[in-house]
Amino acid sequence: MGIIHCLLIWKKDCNEYIFAGTGSGFVHIWELMDYREAGKNKVCDGSCLSISYDKNSDEFLTQEKGGQLSLWTLGKTILDWTLKEIIELDYVGFCKSLYNYGTIIAPSHDSKVVVIRSSEKKEMYRTDKASKLGEVICLKYLKSSDSIMVAYECGDLAVWDICSSKETTRTSMTTDHPMAFDFCELTGEGVLGSNSATLIKFQFSDMNLKPIRTATMVNSGVSSISIRKDGKLCVVGCWDGRIKYYSMKTLKLLACLSYHRECVECVVFSEETLKCTNDQTLLTAGGKDGRITLWTLYSNK
Repeated sequence: MGIIHCLLIWKKDCNEYIFAGTGSGFVHIWELMDYREAGKNKVCDGSCLSISYDKNSDEFLTQEKGGQLSLWTLGKTILDWTLKEIIELDYVGFCKSLYNYGTIIAPSHDSKVVVIRSSEKKEMYRTDKASKLGEVICLKYLKSSDSIMVAYECGDLAVWDICSSKETTRTSMTTDHPMAFDFCELTGEGVLGSNSATLIKFQFSDMNLKPIRTATMVNSGVSSISIRKDGKLCVVGCWDGRIKYYSMKTLKLLACLSYHRECVECVVFSEETLKCTNDQTLLTAGGKDGRITLWTLYSNK
């Protein structure tokens, strides 16, 4: 398959699939019940940087690196995709776009973020340019407050309110180059990783962001982070090919998995339990070695 840039665990009715976006522009679709590839769809000429699914509209969004966003509708079969709309994107970095709850959130140039409400199909706003923030590195939509958490190249983490188009808070998290973060709305806590060996646990409460704990890895470099829905586990995909499980409470290393041979580009927890794992939460990981791995470690803890 080549490099795996993004993964999506998709469940609808009795069907469970994994969608894998690759460097060749294909989305490979795997059936989870029998671990069989159902097929693949060509979604772009370049690398497929991200894929997301919006339950409200029953649509998929794919992002081409350095190119455009594509909206797809699903037909009668899992391979029956119809291109609905193309959205040009003025961005050449690695930040992944989001599509959920009827809202498309995408990075743009000069520290900007684009928000599009799918029901209106128009651009709502671009966040104001701020000096020396650098490029947008990572995004997270916060449903409870209808806002966006943004990590910038300079090491700052900020929260933007969508309704008012205003920044509500911003703080410096690191002097290193941020690479990935995730945040759990249930607990109000998140984890940020960078090109260094330091992981930073942070808290967002009362409209304030603050770092509260750090952990040091043996080797430098984080490419992906995913926090389980209950906020108890954090998984980190590393440059050295390792997948690391951490306790969210203490940021203590619980397990280190060394199955992948190269950088782990993406780690994703399922949002709910799956039949294919006997009603357990599933973690899937993919990376530069073209492998997709499935894990149920600590799924009941």
